[in-house]
Amino acid sequence: MFSFKLSKYEAINSLKMFFWWWLALAGTGLLFASVFNSLKSQSNDLDKVMQALNPQILQAFNISPSGYLNTVESFLSGQFASVFSLSGAILSIIIGVGLIGAKIENKTIVFWLSKNISRLGLYFTKFLTQSLVFTLANLLIAICMYFSFYFLSNQKEISKQYFIVLFLACNSLFVTMLSFGMFLGLIFNRSKAQAIGISIVALSWVLNALSTLGDYPNWAKYISVFYFLDLTQIRDKYEIDPYKLLILGAVSIVFLIAGILIFRRKNIYA
Repeated sequence: MFSFKLSKYEAINSLKMFFWWWLALAGTGLLFASVFNSLKSQSNDLDKVMQALNPQILQAFNISPSGYLNTVESFLSGQFASVFSLSGAILSIIIGVGLIGAKIENKTIVFWLSKNISRLGLYFTKFLTQSLVFTLANLLIAICMYFSFYFLSNQKEISKQYFIVLFLACNSLFVTMLSFGMFLGLIFNRSKAQAIGISIVALSWVLNALSTLGDYPNWAKYISVFYFLDLTQIRDKYEIDPYKLLILGAVSIVFLIAGILIFRRKNIYA
């Protein structure tokens, strides 16, 4: 069912892309740490400006009402967490579409299926390998981000739990979007699947933000995948709701199984 040869090939093939993903986010961490340190002296004035805004607007952008620059954690929640989760979800869709669907389009899938590996084994190996490589890259980003603020900010104590929880929650979202992207790649051609997937992610993000505003129905957040990420709880309590993570895991499994069933019946020679 699992091919170590294919897994090794997929991992090596993905290293360059994930290296740039890690470098970009790790560099962002250094930049944010420097910005936080330079703005800390003006925190009282900035917090007064923030507190004058509508609390629902602050909530939409995941900014803590108790103080934007009071802690590294609240600053990261308002500046980094939302962008990281959105960009990671989009990248997951793009990668997922290319894993199987794009290989069917360019006929390279035939090469791997000729290497004594079943369709189930091929699909599962690609999904598992990319999930593990993505997880490693995101773990390195979290570690670099933590130490950037640890050494560059003047905050005496920085919560390791916050970074661990943020990493676990975002990575769960990314794996779910990876399985969704693989599923879309089997139904539509590559460009169309990516466009649909990215549009759904962007709409989901907007719905989650708008659901915090009084003029929008509260139920809108329940159809957004970002609701199950729950960045507000991570920001305020440094914890995640295990039931929401289980829901993300269940959705990932559903798309994984659906994709496998479609792939097993798909004519790859047409």
